[in-house]
Amino acid sequence: MMTEILQRHTHVLIAAATVVAVVAVIGLLFPKALLTVYLALHGVSTSARMLYGGNIGYFWTSLILALEMHIFALAIFSIFAGGQPESAYETPEWLERAYMRLFHAVIVVFRHIILMIYEVWTAARREAGRMSKSKPEDKIDNQYFTLSFTAGVVGSIILVLVYEVNAAVFWILTILYLVVVFLYIWSLGLVTTYRKVARQMGVYLNEGNLTIRHRYGRIRRLTISEGTVALGLSIGTGMCGIITTLGSAIVRAPIIFTLVPITFDMISVLTAMIEFQGLKAISKLIAELRGVEISGIAMLLIISWSVYISGVLMAILNAVHAAVSTGVVLTTMFGVWVIIAVTLSIYIKRAAPTGMRVTKRLLTKALTASAIPLLLLAV
Repeated sequence: MMTEILQRHTHVLIAAATVVAVVAVIGLLFPKALLTVYLALHGVSTSARMLYGGNIGYFWTSLILALEMHIFALAIFSIFAGGQPESAYETPEWLERAYMRLFHAVIVVFRHIILMIYEVWTAARREAGRMSKSKPEDKIDNQYFTLSFTAGVVGSIILVLVYEVNAAVFWILTILYLVVVFLYIWSLGLVTTYRKVARQMGVYLNEGNLTIRHRYGRIRRLTISEGTVALGLSIGTGMCGIITTLGSAIVRAPIIFTLVPITFDMISVLTAMIEFQGLKAISKLIAELRGVEISGIAMLLIISWSVYISGVLMAILNAVHAAVSTGVVLTTMFGVWVIIAVTLSIYIKRAAPTGMRVTKRLLTKALTASAIPLLLLAV
């Protein structure tokens, strides 16, 4: 076993031995030069620690936003890409079964919520004497839109109020809110893929409408147009983004709070784009985003080296006594991360439209290259 490992990684061992030998020779022949290099590396690591140590919240916020921008851009390009390319990924059977169970649970909950609200609404109309005539189908676009708008407004107000009471509970509720939204969007995508299963569960697509089978009463089917389904999602998450933005100013929240409204705004824009393409765009989007791990590896490599390069930049600025604040450097690095994130999305979409597989060799090389600047920061 050990012999096989050594044979597979012979080139790595040779490279490491060569580096150690070169450093040893330079240390013997040019001790002052080696000391100068060490002091330079130490100065860079000190500058990087000073730059990010006192701005750790800004650093993590910028990092997460850059990753979100990358996924958001990749999603937009996937929605508007022509054709229906064959994915390079095959879903394991056990994962497919888990998908179907989760899909069934979400659709059942969604159906019961819509039917319950519809029953309350029709009861109120009946009491007011405005009940419509008997018919087998009722289009509920306006009611669905109102529900989405109300859920966005009420949910965001609750989040802001909870933040004033307990920040930890706020983050837990925000994550749960986002999970519910993502599960709902994901289930709508599966409705277009597993049409037969969806019809058996009573929620299916029929002639451009999301149809919900109603087994009781006079109305047998409730329908919502595809455009209204996506528009309702867009309005609901958009209102959540607007209100949490206002709330962050009112409660004077720290910078990391901005992740919440920005995330909801991104979802709002994304679902607005889906409105033009139809719900079938969701299944295509999910299929193409399964290879997002290659993006994570690339961003890890880029960010690790950019952190070290920003330390080099700060060391140079300190050496020439330039009056540049750390905020300028941090903002510049954030801008660079966003540009790289969007550019990487375009590259991945054009270079590998059917996805890219992450091999062990690729993962090892990427992690090794990402670890180099971290090791240099420890000098």
